[in-house]
Amino acid sequence: MVNTINNKQYIGSAKDFFIRINEHLKYKNNSNVAMQKAFVKYGIDKFKLYIYEYFTYESKIISHKSLTELETSYISKFDFNTLYNFSLIAHNNLGYKHTEESKLKISKPGSKNPMYGKSHTENTKAIMSENKNKYNLGVGIFDLNGNLILKFKNNVELAKHLSIYKVTVGKYLNSELIYKNLYYFKPITK
Repeated sequence: MVNTINNKQYIGSAKDFFIRINEHLKYKNNSNVAMQKAFVKYGIDKFKLYIYEYFTYESKIISHKSLTELETSYISKFDFNTLYNFSLIAHNNLGYKHTEESKLKISKPGSKNPMYGKSHTENTKAIMSENKNKYNLGVGIFDLNGNLILKFKNNVELAKHLSIYKVTVGKYLNSELIYKNLYYFKPITK
């Protein structure tokens, strides 16, 4: 995205372009803070979008690592002072696993943790999952005419069914975008 006032730009990448662009335009999630401030200062209408490289969904075989490497290569082609990016190296936390050491630092260690030495029963886990579900009647896969195709208790079950990330399902649920040009993911309302 290039600011037409000062020619400063943001270099980014996405496996799902429409979701990512919506995150930037709606000031959500991992959107770039410096670019958001520029949107407010100059107006979104002062930005142009350029796609340096793309691939079709059907040929979508590029890994997250390859995508961030590609983004890094484009970042390196510009004077860093002309970018809204915060780093010379693109980052992607998808699939990141904390080390055991960092897990200990994050959690309450040992006997200070109220669950120390205990584990939840499967029934308790099911109740906790049900209580966390913000879609009381569940979620569904709908065709483009709004007809329900499949119903699930929550977005986790829908994600497992399609072998995709639950975060992806959540983004489609919240944005009403079309998945694979065939389906909508929507909360069940009746």
